[in-house]
Amino acid sequence: SNGNGGTATTVSRSSYLVHVVPNEAIGSWVCKNTYSMTDNQIKQYYAAQAIAACTFIEYTVHEDPKHSDYTVCDNSNCQTYDPTTTNTYAVEAVGMVSDSFGGDTYYTIMLYRPTSSTYDYMYPAYFQQCPGQTKTLTGYPELQSVPCTDIDGTHSGYSGNGWGMCQKGAAQRAKDGDLYWEILEYYYTDISVVTAFE
Repeated sequence: SNGNGGTATTVSRSSYLVHVVPNEAIGSWVCKNTYSMTDNQIKQYYAAQAIAACTFIEYTVHEDPKHSDYTVCDNSNCQTYDPTTTNTYAVEAVGMVSDSFGGDTYYTIMLYRPTSSTYDYMYPAYFQQCPGQTKTLTGYPELQSVPCTDIDGTHSGYSGNGWGMCQKGAAQRAKDGDLYWEILEYYYTDISVVTAFE
């Protein structure tokens, strides 16, 4: 819903993700034409964004008392969802991080792993750009500060909250050859990228 008392609409997780990723990530045209990213680099970057978006759904349901029954708002208070906007990179990226078997669909999410035998749902915060370092969010051990190089150079400040995955930094890491799980494991501390049943 729109977060302001609007009507909730039920959509599949795949449909939700393919309409969130291009609205939250850097646009594919900019990735290709401004940053000279290859098709595979864009897909790796978008796949990292898709997993962060999918993890956010699980976090809101299991850890955020403001949400229940997989109900999230469609604006930037949660994640921007626009059913009129998607692109082939988003569709292919969601396909990379989901799979169907025996009539069931499985999606890749991140889990915080404080030890090798325990896990917890995590807050997959992300933001647009930073001045060379992400921020630590107290009380969220998965959100520790790490150095970050944005794809379009050094910025004087943050665009967004500064926690977790820097999107322009993630794009640079994809351009440098990181795969989507390597991007996520860099920006989030002590996490595992796992496949979960929906």
